[in-house]
Amino acid sequence: MTMNDYISVEALHEQLGSDAAPVIVDVRDEEDYRAGHIPGALHIPAGEIPDRLDELPPGRPIVPY
Repeated sequence: MTMNDYISVEALHEQLGSDAAPVIVDVRDEEDYRAGHIPGALHIPAGEIPDRLDELPPGRPIVPY
């Protein structure tokens, strides 16, 4: 997968159970995150991503939402 690829909900659900599961990053604001998010998702608001790249595990696909 490349940076511009998209993944369906069904494909993501399948991959979440694998050893190579992608890292899900919730890029929404704090209020939206608290209202509900995908379990296990990292919360990194979009504007903070450049400053927090070190929190993303290397070598794993990233799925932002």
